Amino acid sequence: MTRTLRACLALLCLLAALPALAHGVGAQDAAALGASTGARPWVFGYLGAKHMVTGVDHLLFLLCVVFLLQGVRDVALYATLFAAGHSLTLVAGVLLGWRADEHLVDAVIGLSIAYKALDNLGAFNTLFGCRPPPRLSVALFGMVHGLGLAGRLQALALSEEGMLANLLAFNAGVEAGQVLALGVIAAAGRVAQRGSPAALRAGDPPGFVFGRAVAVPGAAQRVRVLGMTARTRLALQLLASALVSGLLLVCFVWPAEFHRDPTGFGRRSGLLALSTPRASAPAYESGWRSDTIDVPLKFAQELEFKVAMRRGATLVYSWQLLGKPEDRVYFEFHGETSPPAAQQVQSYLKQETASASQGALVAPFEGIHGWYFMNDSDGPVTVRLHLAGFYDLLPARTAPAPAT
Repeated sequence: MTRTLRACLALLCLLAALPALAHGVGAQDAAALGASTGARPWVFGYLGAKHMVTGVDHLLFLLCVVFLLQGVRDVALYATLFAAGHSLTLVAGVLLGWRADEHLVDAVIGLSIAYKALDNLGAFNTLFGCRPPPRLSVALFGMVHGLGLAGRLQALALSEEGMLANLLAFNAGVEAGQVLALGVIAAAGRVAQRGSPAALRAGDPPGFVFGRAVAVPGAAQRVRVLGMTARTRLALQLLASALVSGLLLVCFVWPAEFHRDPTGFGRRSGLLALSTPRASAPAYESGWRSDTIDVPLKFAQELEFKVAMRRGATLVYSWQLLGKPEDRVYFEFHGETSPPAAQQVQSYLKQETASASQGALVAPFEGIHGWYFMNDSDGPVTVRLHLAGFYDLLPARTAPAPAT
């Protein structure tokens, strides 16, 4: 592969890292996980695989890792290092309660993609005359990716019953998703390299080197491998991939995402529950109430206003500023678990500045939920809150700015 082609392709990975954001668990999936008790290996395994194959951050990093590898052994080694790193922090993070600032972890995950793309470009050798150990960097960044996954699961306040089995299943699902991702990469490489003798050597990787095959002329040239032409072998590979994909679609994706279960596997495995509408009428210990509260804010003052809620309780809210039309506050709507010794923080809504907001919250865990306000106007303002639902009021308190 030419230097120019290598640089152009690796640069695409670097540019793609710019919009990559670490992702969480969907609201419906989160509700299903939070409500599950006991060992649910198929459910957690499916969601682990879904988290991997729908996660731009994980896929881009994996692509960058295998981008220039040229052998099955190398691809297997680096994929194993990445898997071992995130498996360690995923399982240990949840079981031991390891916590890291989610914004910092997300930033490092994004930087890991840029780092590996720069490594592929040879930037470290050019700038510093040496290259950081690639195997160590992949393992360490894998640990960071695992810590991000652990944080997402910790925020769901999972049931302790069957937790270890569910975590192992979730992690196995992540590994299965990684294999699927490598399979797609390999298929793309095979299509790009079809007809090339270099593409059909036994040493070619599931992770691919696009440039080498593209640079080889004679796309129509035929070679014999096990008595088959390159085109025949490619057709058989595509047929096998289509059969496996169809099986996964019918047995896993249809029940979990579309509530269709032609084989009955979705019902037996519990996957069908992921797409079942969750209509319920829960009873609450605390009675329904409604309140209107005025929260005065001095110039540049920071305050938190929270309410205490049980898991599953509902809060309907709206707030607006009283004063001049141009007045604004910076705010964040979030929740914190209790007791503080095992505190977990989950952000629901963040906006730079606003003069009003409204919505509803179903508490994902027991704790305190509410707003951080900072007066961003040129004088004092008052925030008028209208609340209704099942909650207990807490006094407003001075608070530092949340981590960003």
